[in-house]
Amino acid sequence: MDSQKKLNFELVFQCGQGDITAVQRLLKEGANPCYQQGTPLMFAIANGHCAIVSFLIKHDAYYANQTFLEMALHLANRLDNVRLGNYIEKIIKNGQSWAKVKDA
Repeated sequence: MDSQKKLNFELVFQCGQGDITAVQRLLKEGANPCYQQGTPLMFAIANGHCAIVSFLIKHDAYYANQTFLEMALHLANRLDNVRLGNYIEKIIKNGQSWAKVKDA
């Protein structure tokens, strides 16, 4: 496995684990926040890690489509993560992309 793929796999894992320090380090080392059409972001959302979600968005992570957003909102609601749910609802309601929200 090449070094870029290792960085990306580790990023996905750390996003799921909630280790913001590791996520920050991996992005500095060149991991791709958009790996596999938003997999790091989805792992962070699925595990309720708001700080990592915000960090990834500020580093140009994106979602693949409207279904991705709806699934993210569903996961946030199932986790009773009101803060994350409100954040995602804001994106859906305003029809914004992650890029527009990250600058708000």
